[in-house]
Amino acid sequence: MTELRRRMIQAMTVRGFSPRTHESYLGAVRQLAKHYRRSPDELSVDEVQAYLAHMITTRNLSWSTCNIAAQAFRFLYHVTLGRDATRFEVPAPKQAQRLPEILSREEVALRIEAPPNPKHRLLLATVYAAGLRVSEAVRLKVSAVDRGRMTVRIEQGKGKKDRVVRCRPDCSSR
Repeated sequence: MTELRRRMIQAMTVRGFSPRTHESYLGAVRQLAKHYRRSPDELSVDEVQAYLAHMITTRNLSWSTCNIAAQAFRFLYHVTLGRDATRFEVPAPKQAQRLPEILSREEVALRIEAPPNPKHRLLLATVYAAGLRVSEAVRLKVSAVDRGRMTVRIEQGKGKKDRVVRCRPDCSSR
Protein backbone atom coordinates (compact mmCIF):
# COMPACT_ATOMS: atom_id res chain seq x y z
CA MET A 1 0.00 0.00 0.00
CA THR A 2 1.39 3.37 -0.97
CA GLU A 3 1.75 6.18 1.55
CA LEU A 4 -0.78 8.31 -0.36
CA ARG A 5 -3.38 5.50 -0.27
CA ARG A 6 -2.77 4.96 3.46
CA ARG A 7 -3.24 8.68 4.15
CA MET A 8 -6.44 8.82 2.10
CA ILE A 9 -7.89 5.76 3.90
CA GLN A 10 -6.96 7.28 7.26
CA ALA A 11 -8.60 10.60 6.36
CA MET A 12 -11.80 8.86 5.22
CA THR A 13 -11.87 6.66 8.33
CA VAL A 14 -11.47 9.64 10.66
CA ARG A 15 -14.39 11.36 8.93
CA GLY A 16 -16.60 8.27 9.28
CA PHE A 17 -16.98 7.47 5.58
CA SER A 18 -18.75 4.19 4.86
CA PRO A 19 -16.82 1.19 3.52
CA ARG A 20 -18.63 1.61 0.20
CA THR A 21 -17.41 5.23 -0.06
CA HIS A 22 -13.87 4.01 0.66
CA GLU A 23 -14.18 1.55 -2.25
CA SER A 24 -15.63 4.14 -4.63
CA TYR A 25 -13.12 6.87 -3.85
CA LEU A 26 -10.08 4.58 -3.89
CA GLY A 27 -11.25 2.97 -7.15
CA ALA A 28 -11.68 6.36 -8.81
CA VAL A 29 -8.21 7.50 -7.73
CA ARG A 30 -6.72 4.16 -8.83
CA GLN A 31 -8.28 4.59 -12.31
CA LEU A 32 -6.94 8.15 -12.52
CA ALA A 33 -3.40 6.98 -11.72
CA LYS A 34 -3.73 4.09 -14.18
CA HIS A 35 -4.91 6.45 -16.93
CA TYR A 36 -1.91 8.78 -16.60
CA ARG A 37 0.56 6.11 -15.40
CA ARG A 38 1.66 8.49 -12.65
CA SER A 39 0.87 9.03 -9.02
CA PRO A 40 -2.20 11.26 -8.54
CA ASP A 41 -0.20 13.71 -6.40
CA GLU A 42 1.94 14.49 -9.49
CA LEU A 43 -1.08 15.47 -11.62
CA SER A 44 -2.29 19.00 -12.21
CA VAL A 45 -5.87 20.17 -11.77
CA ASP A 46 -6.15 20.53 -15.56
CA GLU A 47 -5.11 16.90 -16.06
CA VAL A 48 -7.71 15.71 -13.55
CA GLN A 49 -10.39 17.81 -15.23
CA ALA A 50 -9.35 16.39 -18.63
CA TYR A 51 -9.68 12.87 -17.20
CA LEU A 52 -13.22 13.67 -16.03
CA ALA A 53 -14.06 14.86 -19.55
CA HIS A 54 -12.55 11.61 -20.89
CA MET A 55 -14.78 9.60 -18.55
CA ILE A 56 -17.88 11.33 -19.90
CA THR A 57 -17.06 11.58 -23.61
CA THR A 58 -14.86 8.60 -24.43
CA ARG A 59 -15.81 6.02 -21.81
CA ASN A 60 -19.50 7.08 -21.81
CA LEU A 61 -19.78 6.67 -18.04
CA SER A 62 -22.90 7.84 -16.26
CA TRP A 63 -23.11 11.26 -14.68
CA SER A 64 -23.36 9.72 -11.20
CA THR A 65 -20.15 7.69 -11.71
CA CYS A 66 -18.30 10.78 -12.92
CA ASN A 67 -19.69 12.84 -10.05
CA ILE A 68 -18.45 10.30 -7.50
CA ALA A 69 -15.02 10.40 -9.16
CA ALA A 70 -15.02 14.21 -8.98
CA GLN A 71 -15.87 14.05 -5.27
CA ALA A 72 -13.07 11.52 -4.75
CA PHE A 73 -10.56 13.76 -6.53
CA ARG A 74 -11.75 16.78 -4.56
CA PHE A 75 -11.26 14.83 -1.32
CA LEU A 76 -7.82 13.60 -2.41
CA TYR A 77 -6.49 17.02 -3.35
CA HIS A 78 -8.12 19.14 -0.68
CA VAL A 79 -8.15 16.85 2.37
CA THR A 80 -5.47 14.21 1.82
CA LEU A 81 -2.89 16.37 0.03
CA GLY A 82 -3.86 19.62 1.76
CA ARG A 83 -3.97 21.66 -1.45
CA ASP A 84 -6.26 24.61 -2.04
CA ALA A 85 -9.88 23.65 -2.53
CA THR A 86 -10.30 22.66 -6.15
CA ARG A 87 -13.59 22.46 -7.98
CA PHE A 88 -13.74 19.69 -10.55
CA GLU A 89 -16.66 20.19 -12.91
CA VAL A 90 -18.93 17.44 -14.11
CA PRO A 91 -21.70 18.86 -16.28
CA ALA A 92 -25.11 17.83 -15.02
CA PRO A 93 -27.04 15.70 -17.45
CA LYS A 94 -30.14 16.94 -19.17
CA GLN A 95 -32.90 14.84 -17.70
CA ALA A 96 -36.43 14.61 -18.86
CA GLN A 97 -38.91 15.79 -16.27
CA ARG A 98 -41.21 12.88 -15.56
CA LEU A 99 -44.05 13.00 -13.12
CA PRO A 100 -44.47 9.99 -10.84
CA GLU A 101 -47.41 7.69 -11.37
CA ILE A 102 -50.02 8.52 -8.76
CA LEU A 103 -52.40 5.77 -7.80
CA SER A 104 -56.01 6.40 -6.87
CA ARG A 105 -57.31 5.19 -3.49
CA GLU A 106 -59.02 2.32 -5.29
CA GLU A 107 -55.80 1.28 -7.05
CA VAL A 108 -53.88 1.39 -3.77
CA ALA A 109 -56.57 -0.68 -2.06
CA LEU A 110 -56.49 -3.25 -4.89
CA ARG A 111 -52.71 -3.61 -4.61
CA ILE A 112 -52.79 -3.91 -0.82
CA GLU A 113 -55.63 -6.44 -0.87
CA ALA A 114 -54.14 -8.54 -3.72
CA PRO A 115 -51.98 -10.96 -1.67
CA PRO A 116 -53.99 -13.89 -0.27
CA ASN A 117 -51.89 -14.02 2.91
CA PRO A 118 -53.15 -11.54 5.57
CA LYS A 119 -49.58 -11.01 6.86
CA HIS A 120 -48.50 -9.86 3.42
CA ARG A 121 -51.47 -7.49 3.17
CA LEU A 122 -50.60 -6.05 6.60
CA LEU A 123 -46.99 -5.56 5.55
CA LEU A 124 -48.00 -3.79 2.33
CA ALA A 125 -50.45 -1.54 4.20
CA THR A 126 -47.80 -0.65 6.80
CA VAL A 127 -45.11 0.06 4.18
CA TYR A 128 -47.49 2.22 2.17
CA ALA A 129 -48.97 4.09 5.15
CA ALA A 130 -45.56 4.83 6.65
CA GLY A 131 -43.78 5.46 3.34
CA LEU A 132 -41.02 2.99 4.17
CA ARG A 133 -38.07 2.10 2.00
CA VAL A 134 -37.56 -1.59 1.19
CA SER A 135 -34.44 -1.75 3.40
CA GLU A 136 -36.46 -0.27 6.28
CA ALA A 137 -39.36 -2.66 5.74
CA VAL A 138 -37.22 -5.79 5.88
CA ARG A 139 -35.75 -4.73 9.24
CA LEU A 140 -39.07 -3.69 10.73
CA LYS A 141 -39.98 -5.25 14.08
CA VAL A 142 -43.42 -5.57 15.62
CA SER A 143 -42.15 -3.67 18.68
CA ALA A 144 -41.42 -0.65 16.43
CA VAL A 145 -45.13 -0.12 15.72
CA ASP A 146 -47.11 2.06 18.15
CA ARG A 147 -50.76 1.61 17.18
CA GLY A 148 -51.99 4.11 19.78
CA ARG A 149 -49.94 6.96 18.31
CA MET A 150 -50.09 5.61 14.74
CA THR A 151 -46.29 5.77 14.49
CA VAL A 152 -43.51 3.45 13.39
CA ARG A 153 -39.97 3.76 14.74
CA ILE A 154 -37.41 3.21 11.98
CA GLU A 155 -33.97 2.31 13.28
CA GLN A 156 -30.86 2.87 11.19
CA GLY A 157 -32.68 3.84 8.00
CA LYS A 158 -31.07 5.74 5.14
CA GLY A 159 -27.90 7.45 6.26
CA LYS A 160 -27.83 5.24 9.41
CA LYS A 161 -30.39 7.56 11.01
CA ASP A 162 -33.28 6.68 13.30
CA ARG A 163 -36.63 8.31 12.69
CA VAL A 164 -40.25 8.09 13.76
CA VAL A 165 -42.88 8.02 11.01
CA ARG A 166 -46.50 8.93 11.53
CA CYS A 167 -48.86 6.73 9.54
CA ARG A 168 -51.76 8.26 7.72
CA PRO A 169 -54.99 6.97 9.29
CA ASP A 170 -56.77 6.72 5.94
CA CYS A 171 -54.28 4.02 4.84
CA SER A 172 -54.44 1.79 7.90
CA SER A 173 -55.79 -1.73 7.58
CA ARG A 174 -59.56 -2.08 7.82
